[in-house]
This record gives sequence, structure tokens and C-alpha cells, in this order.
Amino acid sequence: MLLLIAFILASFSLLVVYPGVMYSDSYNRISMAQLIETGQTGFRQYLTVLPSVFIALFHFITNNYATYALVQAVFFLWTILEVFYLCIKNTIFVIIAFVALSPILIGYSIYWETGPVVAAMLVWLVIIDQKTCPDNKRKMNGTSILYWVLYFVCCFVITGYRINAATAIVGLLVWNVFVCGRGKRFAELFKKCAFAILGILTAILLPIALGIQSGNNMGVGMLWETACVINRIGPGKGYDTYLDDLIGDGNTEKIFDVENPEESMYNFSDVYDFYGITINDHGAIRDKYLNIIKEEPIQFCKVKFKIIGNVLTQANFWEYDRNRYDEMHNYGFSDTMRRDRAIETVVQYMNRLTFLRTPVFLFVMALALLIVCCCLRIQVIPLIKTFFVACCYEGGYFITTQAYEFRYFFPAWLLLVLVILAAAGNIVRGLWANGHPQAEVLEYGIEKGETVL
Repeated sequence: MLLLIAFILASFSLLVVYPGVMYSDSYNRISMAQLIETGQTGFRQYLTVLPSVFIALFHFITNNYATYALVQAVFFLWTILEVFYLCIKNTIFVIIAFVALSPILIGYSIYWETGPVVAAMLVWLVIIDQKTCPDNKRKMNGTSILYWVLYFVCCFVITGYRINAATAIVGLLVWNVFVCGRGKRFAELFKKCAFAILGILTAILLPIALGIQSGNNMGVGMLWETACVINRIGPGKGYDTYLDDLIGDGNTEKIFDVENPEESMYNFSDVYDFYGITINDHGAIRDKYLNIIKEEPIQFCKVKFKIIGNVLTQANFWEYDRNRYDEMHNYGFSDTMRRDRAIETVVQYMNRLTFLRTPVFLFVMALALLIVCCCLRIQVIPLIKTFFVACCYEGGYFITTQAYEFRYFFPAWLLLVLVILAAAGNIVRGLWANGHPQAEVLEYGIEKGETVL
């Protein structure tokens, strides 16, 4: 039933904004899909490859690129509906929560970006991880084998879509280390690590299997941070030509003229081309980055903390456009007022509810509700695990990032929203049960220590 509802919502939404909402990387992914579909190899690409593989597959089957957007939207919305029912356990409140968040949930479902798929897969990974928890002493059967296969698939897709999202997978494994260490169930931990590592490695090796030279996008963030450190050091202190061999003679000195360098990597757009340099000189960028960390650790830490602070306080709702670069006509888009209004509704919703896209606000709210649950002695260990996974995912952008955009934060956002809804529901049910001792407490899993996710 929920799958049917998701299909209806996804189909209607896609028809209104056909063939979905695209941005710069969306065009590049479709171009890569065209090369993959025609069997071309040897080309170089800095974007993750797996989305283009799926785009090419669905286009080959249906000869329509919008098929990919439809499948993504159905899968994402079905995941949302399923997990909302797990979290809230009340049909009326599920409808209220979904409607209240519908602009961003439905709007992102038909967005040609990696976030919706990564977010949905992270949700399923947490659920499957609970099903394969080392504390569950179940014999191996067909169902458990399916869970392990799905565990591999989730890790593969998450990493294949957004490689730095692998920090969430690693965080989940770290969580299980403590669970297994306490329960002395090391065989199950080894199995879980093996499937996770296999999924991550398969995703990383996919471009090689397809004959694609995949550039390392982490170099973009490294180059940005290096430029920020040089800017903070200032001229005449031994770094006036530090990056000249990468960005051109005399260009390093131009870095000193940039104001507030940590605010955006595009503040350096007039000095050098990020992506061209990253694709061709990733090794040299890494060496420069590590060297300046060693030589100027204090300045580097100042830059890093500034960027981390921006990651936690800024999530700009950019690149959700009606006709990015005026290229949507190449994909037969529905150029109608209804489409424009639908996209504008999503943009205005996110621009007005700024608290809803402020990372630190959602992290604090989720943590506060979890603390309340603990004070009320409501067992919410799976929710704490989900919160920890969200922290690990967002922590990936502490390592390196390119911009402070909501689309990067979105997978963690979804996990935090689920934690907030589930924790709030547990608090209400816990208080109700304490005030009504005759109530069926076990129905909500409070005495048994069970919870959602």
C-alpha cells in the first residue's frame, strides 16, 4: 500500500516538473551516462560513476532519462513512508509529519542529485544493521542471507553515489565494535565488516572495471584549504609562489587579496580553475596540502575550525533551479507555469524555514530529545546509533568539503529528522504510560527496551 502511494506521489510530481530538477552535475552525469551506454572508455571524470551507470541502464531500457528520476522518487518516498510509520506508529501523525515536510521530501525526491538515494540507503543500512545485530542470536537462514546481501548493496550504493558518505558506514562499524566487544561475538562483527568493506571496495573499483579514469574530488577541498592557509599566513612569509606550479606563475600572490577565504571556495575562482587542476594534479595537491599542515599547523587549525563551524551553521539551498544554465530544453522539460510554481514552492519553503536546514540546530534538538528519553528511562539505543551515524556522515565534511550546501547535509538531515520524530514519539508514549498504568505499555516497546529503526 505504501509503495503504491509512493508511486502515485512520485509520478504526479515528476509529471508536474518533468523530467525532474537538474543542476550542473546532473548534466554532467547524463553526459557520462551517454558515454557509458555507447561503450566508450578511457575518458576522465571527477564525479562518482554509479549514478551515471543507473541513468544509462534505465535509459537503455526505456529510452527516456526521466525513468531514472521516477525510480529514484518512488524508492525515496516509499522509504520515507515506511520509516515514518516505524517512527511515529500513528497514521494521523504520520500524515501530519509527511505533509509538514512534503515540500522538501517530494521536492528532493525528483532532484537529480545523489543526496536522495544516499539518504534512503543510509536509512535502510541502519535498519538492516539492527536486523543483523550481533546480539540477535539467530541461526543462518534464507532471510538472514538476504539481510547480508542487502547490507552489501547499501554500502556499495552509498559509497558509489557519494564516496565521503563512507564515513557513515565506518561509524556504523565502529558502533558495532563496541556491541560485539561487549557480547564477545567477534564472528558476526567480522562478517559485518567484510560485507561493508566489500561494498565500499566494489564501488571504488567500479570506474576501473568500466574503463573510466576517475578523478579524486577530494582534491578540490584540499586545494581550497591550502589556499585559505596561504591567505591567512600573508605575503612575504615564504609562500608567495607556493602554488605557482599548479595554478600558474604569479597566481599564488593573488590569493592574498581574497577576503574571507573560508566563506566559499568560489572566492578563488578568479585565481584558478578548481576542477581542471584537481583532475590533472591530484597527487601534487595532496602533497602541497600535507606539507603546509606540517609547516603551519596553527594556521591550518584556524582554517579547519572555521570551515567546520561553517559546515555546522550553514546549509545554503542553492542549485534547485527551474532551468539551470538554460539547458533544460535539451531534456524536453515541461516549461510551464505549474512547474515553475512547484519549484518556487520548494525554494521558498527552505528559504523561510532556515532553522530546518541549520545542521547544528537539528543535531542539538535530536541530542536533547535523546537525553530526555534517557532521563525518562526509555530505551532508545537504536536511535542513539542512528544519531551517531548522522554525526559520522556529517563528520566526513569536516575532513574535506567544497561548499556549505543543504544537498550535502541532506542524508544527515533525514536521519536527524527520524531521530527527532521517533524520540518525541517515545517521550509522549512514555509519559502517557506513566500517567496511565493500565495502558498496554508493551505495545510501544518501552518495558522491553525496543524502539524503532
